[in-house]
Amino acid sequence: MKRKQLIVVSFIGVLLFIFIAWKGSYIVNMPNLLVGFSAKVGCSLKYVTKLSNTQVREDLSVYSKWFNLVDMVFDENVQSVHSSLLWKKQSATYRTGLGCTLENSDGINLNKLSIDSNLDEKKSNLSVQLDNNIMQQLEEIVHNDKLNGYDTRALLVLKNGNIVGEKYTNNFTKDTLFMGWSMSKTLTGIIIGNMIKNNLLDIDATPLFSEWRNTDKSKITIKDLLTMTSGLSFSEKYEPGTDATRMLFNDVSSWKRAANSKKKYNVGEYWSYSSGSTNILSYLVYEKFSHNPEYLLAYIKKNILSPIGMNNTIVELDPSGSFVGSSFVLGSARDWAILGQFFLNSSSFNSGAIVEDDWIQQSTVPNTSQNDDRFGYHIWLNTGKEREPRWSHLPDNTYAARGSRGQVVLIIPELNTVIVRLGWSKKKYPINAFSHKVIKVIKS
Repeated sequence: MKRKQLIVVSFIGVLLFIFIAWKGSYIVNMPNLLVGFSAKVGCSLKYVTKLSNTQVREDLSVYSKWFNLVDMVFDENVQSVHSSLLWKKQSATYRTGLGCTLENSDGINLNKLSIDSNLDEKKSNLSVQLDNNIMQQLEEIVHNDKLNGYDTRALLVLKNGNIVGEKYTNNFTKDTLFMGWSMSKTLTGIIIGNMIKNNLLDIDATPLFSEWRNTDKSKITIKDLLTMTSGLSFSEKYEPGTDATRMLFNDVSSWKRAANSKKKYNVGEYWSYSSGSTNILSYLVYEKFSHNPEYLLAYIKKNILSPIGMNNTIVELDPSGSFVGSSFVLGSARDWAILGQFFLNSSSFNSGAIVEDDWIQQSTVPNTSQNDDRFGYHIWLNTGKEREPRWSHLPDNTYAARGSRGQVVLIIPELNTVIVRLGWSKKKYPINAFSHKVIKVIKS
């Protein structure tokens, strides 16, 4: 064989080997992801959001048709979901006040926990003053979203702290608890701010773990994790066998995989979106309560959720008992709106008792990274120092909590407005176009 032909054949062989290795890993890890995801998410949708079995299956299939292969059993007696596919099995169980948690023999016994699930009587400070023009616009948006294949389930607009627009579809109501997915991160940022105010955490302390001492991770601070500029190589790809999917749907402890990941960039220089960073922060909070979920959740309710009026919110745990601050917070549309209003006018929610007076201002300052500074303390910013706006139809100082399937809480200081959209879109939701329609009516 000629040398040139040999080189070509060798090159093709290497490519074929890489392809088979990648696909082999993909296929091997696929059942693990499918059963873990369907058990955990299916349980939350069934017993927290209170969807029908059919709707749960439909929602899962939006992520992938592969979920149709999973055998799911809804056990109403113990409120569990059991999923199986080929050689893999996984279960998740609902517990009052805790939401749903994956079952794992290496985790703690959550059945022994005594959680206060009663809703606090404190008012949310939201009054309903519906505006006909805004309501008409929301009706139009919901109608068009349905035609365009977007499954919008709740729309809510706050103006000056009042509900001026509120629309739900199908059987969803003001009492429905919606999965926030990554909007959970923004609430976690407020929890961290509260812990810092109460001298339970230090935003600049190092090292965060004894294992990081005298390593290249020793200089990583809480601030670096909040801005997602720690330099850790945690992979946010949502594919079989990746860091993010294993962390959320297979691991006992949702923080360890990220904490054990290698350092890839210099601290503060590179922004990389990372749910792993959030769950490291969640664990640092959990650690302060001696790894006791009862103390942890009681503190979050008493010091954060209740004071600002988020009384219809569930914070879910991983099997080790730490809360999954990256993804597993469920709340009503009004509660998510209240989180947005907290950023806008925190004094009316007694913020002085929750975070430092300048915490909100600190939270919305662009980070120090060189690749994308449009991200603050676990909150998305519309603009950075030299970056184009994410949402061209919104004021530059707009910021937002965002989550999978098009969940969004838009916070618009210039108009003293919060816009909430919750749903389960198959494709990327057009936040810019959607917000433009609402803002146009508000301005008029």
